[in-house]
Amino acid sequence: MNTPAKVEFITPPNNLREKQKKAGVSMSLDTKAVDQAEAVMRRSTEDFFVSINEDLNKLTKRYEEAVRDPESRPVQIEEIHALGQSVAGQGSIFGYALVTGLATQMDHSKTMCSQPRAAPASRPLNSTS
Repeated sequence: MNTPAKVEFITPPNNLREKQKKAGVSMSLDTKAVDQAEAVMRRSTEDFFVSINEDLNKLTKRYEEAVRDPESRPVQIEEIHALGQSVAGQGSIFGYALVTGLATQMDHSKTMCSQPRAAPASRPLNSTS
């Protein structure tokens, strides 16, 4: 019987002073400048959720278009790739590892997505097989 792996939750530092300490930076920063930078980061973090929602909507539309129109698939895949890189970068900047990981996996699967695949065979809804 395998024992389950221990899960560790990592909370990234949420302010510049903590990040400075964890990074081993010993220089002193102007308190007012740090406070202003932290305020910008808080606003940007709030904007992150709006931006990610917009990007996910764009990704969905690009995917649907690629499925609907095989001729446009290469262009749609490139757009999906660019959006995925943007989402991965934003997730990394704001400390959302899951978002970054999912977007990175999407990026890695780009080559698989660009290969044409046959649509699954349709069958009647009342089919029992």
